[in-house]
Amino acid sequence: MLAAAREGRYAIVAFNPVDYASMRAAVEAAEAERAPVILQTSAKTVKYHGHEALASWARRLGDQATVPVALHLDHGKDLDLIRRCIESGWTAVMIDASDKPFDENLALTRQVLDLATPKNVGVEAEIGEIGGVEEDIAVEGEAAHLCDPDKAAAFCEALPELAVFAPACGTAHGYYHGEPKVAFDLLAVCSTSAEDSVRAVLTAGLGVERVARFAAIFAGDIVPRKKPAPDIYLLAAQRLALNPARTVVVEDTRVGLLAAKAAGINCVVTPSPYTRGEDFTGADLIVEDLEAGGVTLETLRRLTSS
Repeated sequence: MLAAAREGRYAIVAFNPVDYASMRAAVEAAEAERAPVILQTSAKTVKYHGHEALASWARRLGDQATVPVALHLDHGKDLDLIRRCIESGWTAVMIDASDKPFDENLALTRQVLDLATPKNVGVEAEIGEIGGVEEDIAVEGEAAHLCDPDKAAAFCEALPELAVFAPACGTAHGYYHGEPKVAFDLLAVCSTSAEDSVRAVLTAGLGVERVARFAAIFAGDIVPRKKPAPDIYLLAAQRLALNPARTVVVEDTRVGLLAAKAAGINCVVTPSPYTRGEDFTGADLIVEDLEAGGVTLETLRRLTSS
């Protein structure tokens, strides 16, 4: 289900049903929208109704549904409860050991993977504590901590079987009591080139793993102006709500460089064979060969923090 969503570039909604009626309503809503759906049960709901009842409800609804239906355990902390969900027919379970030290979290997640993988049950894990209230456990804003990107990479490399990885990035459970401060690197691309071509260039410069750390927005359909219009990046910053000082654009022409600098945006220039003789004075960085690794994630962070 998730692999298809990733390939099709769409999201799947996950509802937290509390009884059969709400579970049925979620499936009927999904059918009305012709969309897959995740029935995401809390540990509290599992303890109240029992494993067998919830599994049988979901199985019956899923068998009759005209759309894919998954049954997922949300924020499981008790290994015995998780094990029983796996044995009872859940299609996925979450082990939430985010309040544990890194090595202990890794070890507990490995235990769950060893239980789940032979039964073809997906596993979700989390690093960093997400604020808000979940399962009667409150994590105040000052106690919530963001996921360390390097630890996240190490965690996923050690557990390649993970179906879902949930890093703490500034979101919260429940209602927000103020403006959320989501911490991610936003990669906004304004280009007339095909998206596959743009991704290939990014991958050549940053590498597959590093590109995956970005949340990408391809702005061709958002900004109704084509390069080299001098106000293209002003429009992009406005429409995508970008902070110019925290943004980097990649250009290969002087016109593009001037457009970026006019918007107050950092600019990396990668001259093409046709533009190597142009004046790139004012560029924050000039990279002659992307494949040589002249642009790294650390390079971009230095540009946006200076």
